[in-house]
Amino acid sequence: KSGTELPAGISGQAPAAQVPVYEVVDELGRGGMGIVYRARQPSLPREVALKLALPGQSEASLSRFQAEALVVGSFDHPNIVPVHEMVVSGEGELAFAMKLVSGRSWQELLQSPDEGVQAQGLAHHLGILLSVCNAVEYAHSRHVTHNDLKPENVMVGTFGEVLVMDWGLAMDFSDPPRSDSVAPHRSTLPGPCGTPSYIAPELASGRGDGIGPWTDVFLLGAVLYELLTGKPPFVGANLREVLSKAVQAEIPAFPDGLSSTLQRICRKALSRLPADRYQSVGEFRDALEGYLDHRESLAISNSALQTLERCLAEPSAAAGSERLYTDFASAVAGFRQAFMLWKGNEEAQRGEERAHVAFAEAALQQGDVGLAESEALSLTIEQPERAGLLDRVARARIERTRRARNERLARQGLALAVVVIVIGLAVGYALVSNQRRRAERNLDNVMRLADVQLVQAMTAQADELWPALPEKVPAMDEWLAHCQKLLDRLSGHRRYLEWLRADSGKKEGERWVFDDQGSQWKHDTFTDMVEAATLLESNTMADVRARRSFASTVQAASIEAYRRQWDEAMDAIADPVRSPAYGGLRIVPQIGLVPLGRDPDSGLWEFAHLQSGAIPERDADGRLVLDEAVGVVLVLLPGGRVTMGVRQPDADHPLGSPHVDSKARGSEGPVHELVLDPFFMGKYELTQAQWQRFSGGNPSAYLPGTEFGGQLVSGLNPVEQVRWREVSQLLARLDLQLSTEAQWEYSARAGTSSVYWTGDEHQSLQGALNIADYYCKTHEGPGSWSYEEWLDDGYTVHAPVGSYRANAFGLHDTAGNVWEWVEDRYTGYDRPVRAGDALREAPAESPRVFRGGGFRASRVHARSADRYSLYAHEFRAYDVGARAARRLDLP
Repeated sequence: KSGTELPAGISGQAPAAQVPVYEVVDELGRGGMGIVYRARQPSLPREVALKLALPGQSEASLSRFQAEALVVGSFDHPNIVPVHEMVVSGEGELAFAMKLVSGRSWQELLQSPDEGVQAQGLAHHLGILLSVCNAVEYAHSRHVTHNDLKPENVMVGTFGEVLVMDWGLAMDFSDPPRSDSVAPHRSTLPGPCGTPSYIAPELASGRGDGIGPWTDVFLLGAVLYELLTGKPPFVGANLREVLSKAVQAEIPAFPDGLSSTLQRICRKALSRLPADRYQSVGEFRDALEGYLDHRESLAISNSALQTLERCLAEPSAAAGSERLYTDFASAVAGFRQAFMLWKGNEEAQRGEERAHVAFAEAALQQGDVGLAESEALSLTIEQPERAGLLDRVARARIERTRRARNERLARQGLALAVVVIVIGLAVGYALVSNQRRRAERNLDNVMRLADVQLVQAMTAQADELWPALPEKVPAMDEWLAHCQKLLDRLSGHRRYLEWLRADSGKKEGERWVFDDQGSQWKHDTFTDMVEAATLLESNTMADVRARRSFASTVQAASIEAYRRQWDEAMDAIADPVRSPAYGGLRIVPQIGLVPLGRDPDSGLWEFAHLQSGAIPERDADGRLVLDEAVGVVLVLLPGGRVTMGVRQPDADHPLGSPHVDSKARGSEGPVHELVLDPFFMGKYELTQAQWQRFSGGNPSAYLPGTEFGGQLVSGLNPVEQVRWREVSQLLARLDLQLSTEAQWEYSARAGTSSVYWTGDEHQSLQGALNIADYYCKTHEGPGSWSYEEWLDDGYTVHAPVGSYRANAFGLHDTAGNVWEWVEDRYTGYDRPVRAGDALREAPAESPRVFRGGGFRASRVHARSADRYSLYAHEFRAYDVGARAARRLDLP
């Protein structure tokens, strides 16, 4: 085939003379239905991947081959390789041209000793699996299943790109079948299909009516099984045996030592009955992300479990040994630490309860009644073992008292033997002294273990002392007092470490080493505790003190110091003549905000957020002067009845009518009315300087001081590469929040009902936004982007906030620059909404929404009704940021 020219074109389309010619270079690989070649497209010029149908294919196979091109060609997702066009050779061979990806199949990487799971680590390959999940979830949003997911069908590019390939078995699972679908409907499944080693039971048995999103979930579970065990789930001596195992979903046992959480996720995904699996790829992905987010907690609880199992396996005669006691205490502390790191770690919670019970049993067996009681009291009242243990403790005390009385009577019977008495007293004194020293030592260890847990608890509780408002001051004072008591004991813990090192330790380099495991654990645990307590004092306590200082003075700083401005703002906003937009709205001073007066163009009142930065000033024209020190600026938006969504034009709603858009998608309708309370909306997107100032870091890909396309990035550029969870948490600490999707669209439209807030024609966007345009294309913009060459916005990546003209509400960059996270999860507009802010009810597994388009977007995403949500809330990208909002506190 090398050197063969293939005129691109399909019968009935443009003549071959008007379309590019491909020159085949070499073969890249082949599969069941086609051969993939590397080819040149001289007209651009560029290299592409050209997939040709294998010769001698049946009509059904050729139809499926063509369907693959149409299906993938209809997709637009970064984890699915784009199809450029279908072609027919001069010999009538069917082919399609795709983007050429430089890289290797995931299967090759897994089999490579340098890049497999052992070399790269499980987390690395789970990250690839999450990218596969994103692609498959997108396909499911188009009612298409892949049905042949396996590492061999995933390409990993040289620069980390993850692309899901080979959609030849894709099927439409909509019910009833869609007339416009380019994928074969599941009802046309002729029999078993897929790769036997990974195949789902419904595919193995040829049941087309059983195919749905859960089918791909099974296949993803099979891939996860291979990541965990090194082999696919179904293996056998022959094809019949493999298919038999697949139909019954006979999953082999997992090797010892694997994470029980990952095993549980994998087993659920590989359930034989579809109803028992995760019902969406989003659920499966969220479970994996939860494991990755909390793997430190899971690892600690797994280690604690191994320690506890070792304790329980010890001979009963050794139950009172010092080492065994130390191991029990280590298990309890490990489970406690794991639970503190992640409150959702139910295994750690159950493990700690089990460890307390086992520790109490061992103490009772040794006669340490006080220790047994302490462990029993650590259980909650609801624990069934608690009452039984305490009853046994009480009976043990009675028995010990009875023995002591009998021993005293016996000693009285020997009163005449003075020497014996003296000796007996001496022995008794020694026993009592030893018992007292032992009790004191146990008590000291318990107190130290309690402080280990207390340091962890106090650190975690500090995160709950937000936002910095006056009502949080008592809780902050209580927290600081507890921390101070802990620090008062710190010198004693340091002396204990010194004694422990002098008693049985030796220093090897920078590390202290002990011969017995118990002493090593004590030393390492208390060393970590002392270091954590020191950091608690120098960092966390200092932060809480600063937080408390702000909380105790914010009332005076934001309201009392600006009483005249607040009086003026409240009077003006309540006056329908001076502020007609607000309709006589009466407000009260808002703690933490400072009035900035009206915007000269919108007439709406604007406010500075005190905690996030400096208060901006206005220039001679009344416009705000921005610099990197300025904090969040909020615009008070009036509430009322608003209209959301768009529709396609029809006879009753021609182009140019309100809320009519020729690019409208089904997810952007129906057009409907909502009622919103007044609220504050950020005038600008959150800047990198603001994020850095409050979080202490900057996750952005394009950082201040770097230059892109001839423009220097500064702290006034919007922050990006922020996850939904990170944004939500940071804003909550500032007593701010994300807007709801309804609030966002209302803010972006600013009273308009046209396609864009600038009008119905895309040319009206000139000077109003930053998207992929002529400037970007001619100033280092990637060749893969689609450019709006009629527009020149002057930037290749994001621009400093406020660089373009504002909408009628005085808000900048509600289209373009960076996408903006909102509070809502993605769902249909038919779902009910919450009163006040119109937050829409949605399933908990649904991904979050971001709106507004970014600097690499086209004008399609600049439409006021456009909504985007392909990813879970853990997604981050270099063109996704956020805008702050805030509730209005009413009288």
